[in-house]
Amino acid sequence: VLGVVLGLGLLGLAMPLLGAIALLQTLLETVRFVANLDRDTRTAGDDDSTDQDVTLVMPGTCGYIFWQLGMVHYVCEQFDTSTSKLAGISSGAICAQFILKREEA
Repeated sequence: VLGVVLGLGLLGLAMPLLGAIALLQTLLETVRFVANLDRDTRTAGDDDSTDQDVTLVMPGTCGYIFWQLGMVHYVCEQFDTSTSKLAGISSGAICAQFILKREEA
């Protein structure tokens, strides 16, 4: 019981500080957006990439692997993935194997 009370007390002390940090970040992001401080000068025509440069990155999604496999199946049906690079970890690696097997068939 003492640990719960101590934990809730520390959380209560930290909340005003965390709230102030969140508000300050929001204010600074708003200032950055309004002042147009992002110096990204690229336009759509400046992109030197080609369709051959596509990399599919699939993270691990644990229990959502079946959803992820469905999305990969859709991507494979709608787009040419034969020349794309693949990267995946955990369930993403299983999806990468799925793509490779679909390309073999």
